[in-house]
Amino acid sequence: MEIIDVILETVTLLLLGVIVMISFRAGRDPAVKEVPGYRWLVAGFVVLLIGALFDLSDNFTGLNRLVIFGKTPAEAFIEKFCGNVTGYLCLAWGLLKAQGIVERLRRAQIRLERERSSLLAESRARSAVEESLRASEARYRAITDTTRDSILILDHKGRIAYANPATARNFGWPVEELLGRDLHRMLAPRRYRADFQDAFVRFQAAGVGDVVGRTVEVAALHKEGHEIPIEVSISPIEMEGHWGAVGIVRDISERKEAEAERHRVHGQLMQAQKMEAIGTLAGGIVHDFNNLLTAIVGLAHLALARTDSPVATDDLKKLLRTTDRAKALVARILTFSRRREIHAERLALRPLVMEVVGLLHATVPPNIEVAAHFDCDECNVAADETQMQQVLMNLCTNAVQAMGEEGHLEIGLTIIELKEEEIDAASSATPGRYLHITVKDDGPGMTPEVRDRIFEPFFTTKGPGEGTGLGLSVVHGIIRGHHGMVRVESAVGAGTTFHIDLPAIGEDGSRPAGPPRRAVIPRGDERILLVDDEEVLLDVGRRQLELLGYRVTTAADGQAALTRLDEPGGDIDLMITDRSMPGMAGEEVARAAHETHPALPIILTTGRDPHLSEAALASAGIRLILPKPHSLADLAQSIRAVLDA
Repeated sequence: MEIIDVILETVTLLLLGVIVMISFRAGRDPAVKEVPGYRWLVAGFVVLLIGALFDLSDNFTGLNRLVIFGKTPAEAFIEKFCGNVTGYLCLAWGLLKAQGIVERLRRAQIRLERERSSLLAESRARSAVEESLRASEARYRAITDTTRDSILILDHKGRIAYANPATARNFGWPVEELLGRDLHRMLAPRRYRADFQDAFVRFQAAGVGDVVGRTVEVAALHKEGHEIPIEVSISPIEMEGHWGAVGIVRDISERKEAEAERHRVHGQLMQAQKMEAIGTLAGGIVHDFNNLLTAIVGLAHLALARTDSPVATDDLKKLLRTTDRAKALVARILTFSRRREIHAERLALRPLVMEVVGLLHATVPPNIEVAAHFDCDECNVAADETQMQQVLMNLCTNAVQAMGEEGHLEIGLTIIELKEEEIDAASSATPGRYLHITVKDDGPGMTPEVRDRIFEPFFTTKGPGEGTGLGLSVVHGIIRGHHGMVRVESAVGAGTTFHIDLPAIGEDGSRPAGPPRRAVIPRGDERILLVDDEEVLLDVGRRQLELLGYRVTTAADGQAALTRLDEPGGDIDLMITDRSMPGMAGEEVARAAHETHPALPIILTTGRDPHLSEAALASAGIRLILPKPHSLADLAQSIRAVLDA
């Protein structure tokens, strides 16, 4: 038993030694030393350790005493009991002292648990807020990164604190190069910078300004140096006690281009409507004027045929020459109003241009240089040769008059391809291959006000008696009548260039010569029915036909003419009818007469072009159209051409 006790007490001694060492080591922490009961617990463990040492020593000495001194077991028990009791009492007292901290620890544990729950709830709420912030930032990024408008944030010094990706697209500057830079130096045109910076200084003081809270249109500077129109909306923002700004900038270049295009098309339509209205008026005037000229020319020819007086003959010839000038003026008005028939044939413009250049060389002042350049061989179009010559001579004459005594005039021909978007909305042109004609001078040029009105009839910048104002309006009418386009570029001090586009055709054409006119006045004795609602024209026409030897029956309207045709014994060889008559127009009279008398040839006279197709003329029995006014020779040749056919 003694050996077992020694072993147990040795183990106990070691455990207590370890506990005491741990306690002293933990006691180095001042906070541990302040724990209630700590010292009593350490004292108890020390006493128990001492007691254990004594117990162990007693066991070894006890063996000797039992053998040598004869110490009784009762004495050894008493020594162990007294030492252990003291140690246990110290431990008990230390535990009683530590009971309060256990309670505090329990309460602290409860408090920590509550705090942990609160922290978890706060963490969940914070996570929700962070998720909401991330979603909000994603939406913000989606808006700012994908919008076509530039979004700029300026600090209180006018420097760019933020710029979205659209800013780089709109202004050409990478965002990183804009950040921290002065907005006005980077994006404002030089002429506006001082005003913009002064306005920003006023804005800094109170956060208000003339453009704050409004949308204004200004110009901005692109990185490449050109200006672009923009629309700006500015809102104030307070940043660290100072006023900054948020600007929404929209590039409105496309909108401005669309507005300009709408304005251009609207102007073209207004011009076309104005020209059409004036053309309609001119056509009506021409009809009445031609009737008057027809009467004057007819009476002059009748008087010329019956007079033997040289003076009267000379005066009548002068009168007829004057009426020829009046006829030419009427023809120009008809051309302007596009109511004159266009005899379009394959025409090589290059030789025609050379003819015009040759004429100009012989007539212009010596210090005016006239040149031509061609980018095509014959430069063929389908056009009326006389009218094309009129167009070129008119433009060149105007250019020479504008330059005065010296300058440079150039005529150019080239083939181009016109696209849909390049065609005037008011023209009848269609996309395709066109001959582009330019007539360019280095004269004084025109102001925008004059340039916008040059194609108006009777508008002229020349002095009294120097022009009729019909020249360019006639050019306009001729080109539009050929399904082409005409426009002008001019600025004061920069000269003038006329651009004409005509539908081009193949390069193998030539200009056929027209049929030669007969010089004699043929006569006849056939019976002719003359129909006209104008009494004076009816009388003059009857007398002219009788002068030519024909037997004449007259009718003042279409119904009377049809009655004359149906009269027994009234065989009519030819009917000549005016086109514009009240009741039944000339075409209706001709069609009705053709139904009952299909072999009857008919001549239609008109003060304006009838715009009738070959099929319409054939269906009405109309063999020939005789324009007013006409000479006695024209009337005689037309009658024989129809009757002899």
